Amino acid sequence: MKSLESKTAGNARAMIGPLSAALHDIAQKENDYPVDQLLNSLLNAARNRLSMEVAFIAEFTEDQRMFRYVNSKPGLHIVKAGEGGPLNESYCLRVVQGRLPELIRDAQQNEEAMTLPATRLVPVGAHLSVPIRLTDGSIYGTFCAFSRNKNEKLDARDLAFLRVLADISTVYLEHHRQLHASDQKQRALLQNILDKQLIHTVFQPIVRLRDGRATGYEALTRTPVPQMPPDHLFKLAGAHGMNDALCEIAITTAFALSKPFAGDTYISVNAGPGELLNGVIEKLFRQEKIRPVMSWKLPNTP
Repeated sequence: MKSLESKTAGNARAMIGPLSAALHDIAQKENDYPVDQLLNSLLNAARNRLSMEVAFIAEFTEDQRMFRYVNSKPGLHIVKAGEGGPLNESYCLRVVQGRLPELIRDAQQNEEAMTLPATRLVPVGAHLSVPIRLTDGSIYGTFCAFSRNKNEKLDARDLAFLRVLADISTVYLEHHRQLHASDQKQRALLQNILDKQLIHTVFQPIVRLRDGRATGYEALTRTPVPQMPPDHLFKLAGAHGMNDALCEIAITTAFALSKPFAGDTYISVNAGPGELLNGVIEKLFRQEKIRPVMSWKLPNTP
């Protein structure tokens, strides 16, 4: 059995070798060949060829196992993309660690598998899983397929087929990660700023020349995050669809901090046509989060 498995695995690696250049070219044409569709096709091929109910690609993120791409039998919703759970409670980690075999014909008969709650709750019958290794040797996660019923017909050829699909998926996953690494980091940084409201307001006095008295203040948003100067912060928020949330926090923060000012002074905030027309400002008025008298300064206007 081992010799057959070794030979089949060797054939799988030989098969993927000549394809890698072509696959890399395809991976770089994301507009023509969306990664989501390509990976879903691989998962669908795995599920159908192996007679499984679910096939998925999981990513290891710190102490979590996340389902990034999922293909399920129509009407079956055991696993959903974007969900996950503790890594140490997964088949995936145990396969990578060698505590579970990559091919399990009946998980109900495997002592280690029975220590996992999912084995009984799903339940899990047949299960195949192989590591997805990136070119730097690190583990991205696993390429898996399983069914609620056992399957005694699974053999080394089926496992080799899964390895080929995992190798192909690596090309797409690695390029996609490299392509979007900067965007993902920026989005995560922006989300952290919003979640923790890591912004503060500084006030620029508007002085009446006749007597030097401050009659109003322009509210300017700042963030303690060095990588995110104000202009970049709002531009990035707009690009990621978070501009409304950022504007709401910025404006409410400014007016909350302006309460100690004299009652006859005014506060000026910077806002663009989008915020005036899309309901954000009206929403704040209705919630009485800001004063009913303001001076608006539109960007790029004198």
